[in-house]
Amino acid sequence: MNDIERLERIYGAAGRELRRILSLEPGVARVRAREIVKVLNMAVDKWANDAIPRAYTKAARTARTSLEILGKKPRRRTFVDRGRILRDNLMVGLIRANNSIPAVVDEYLAATALVIRTVETAQLQEFTYSDSEEKILRMARKAVAKQESRKTLENQLRSYLIKQIEDDGFLKINDRNYNMKKYAEMVSRTALREAQTEATLDLCEQYDNDLVQWSDHGTVCEICIEFEGKIYSISGKSLEYPMLEREPPAHPNCEHSLLPTSDIAIEVMGRRDLGGRAGYL
Repeated sequence: MNDIERLERIYGAAGRELRRILSLEPGVARVRAREIVKVLNMAVDKWANDAIPRAYTKAARTARTSLEILGKKPRRRTFVDRGRILRDNLMVGLIRANNSIPAVVDEYLAATALVIRTVETAQLQEFTYSDSEEKILRMARKAVAKQESRKTLENQLRSYLIKQIEDDGFLKINDRNYNMKKYAEMVSRTALREAQTEATLDLCEQYDNDLVQWSDHGTVCEICIEFEGKIYSISGKSLEYPMLEREPPAHPNCEHSLLPTSDIAIEVMGRRDLGGRAGYL
C-alpha cells in the first residue's frame, strides 16, 4: 500500500464511522463527531510526518544522483529544508479541514430534527432543506397517501439525508463539501509532488545548480502545457532561460515535477532550441 492509499484508508474509515453515528441520539452523535476528529487529526499527523519526509528523501536522492552525474559538487553543508515547511503547512490545512466536520454533522442533525418535527406535526409545507426540499416533500406526500406510519417515513427520510451527506462529504472548505476519500487522494497526491519539487530545489541550492526542467510526459492539461519540458533558471540570472516563477504541482493532482539540468547536459542531449526545451539527464 502506498502513501496515497494510506491516507485514503484513514479518511475512508473516518467517513464510515461518521455515517454510522448519524443514527445515534443527537447529543451522543455530536460528542462522537468531536472524538472522531481528534483521532483523525492524530492519524493524519502521523501520516504527514511519515509520508512527506519519505517522498522528500527519495526525490533528494534522485536529484543528488543527477547533479553528481552532471559533475556538480555540493557548495553548502546546510540548506533550508523546505520539506519540513511543506509538512507543517500541510498539517495546518488538514486540521482546518478536519475541524469543519462537527459543523457539518450539526447541519445534518439539525436537518434531521426538522424533518422529524415537520412529519410529527404534519406541517409539510414548512420544511426546507436546500435542493432536497422537493424530493423530501414528495416522499412525505407519498407516505401520507399510502398511510404509512410516521416512523416509516422518518426512517426513509433519515436514509435519504444520510445518502446526501455521504455523497457530498463531511469536509467543508470554502463553503464546498468534499468527499472524504476523494479529498485524501487529492491532498496526498499533491503534497507528495510538492515534496519532490522542494527536494529538487533544496539540492540545487546545496549544489549551486541554477537550471531545472519541468518534467515532460505529453500532458494535455491547459494549465501545465505551457511549462512542460521547458528549462528555467531558479535565480532568474540566466541570459538564455526564463526565471522559474511557477513550480509544479501547478494544480491539485498535478503530475509534474522538477528535474535538475545544466548547460552541459543540454548541449550533450543536443535538443537546445529557442523554445527553451532540452533533454534532462
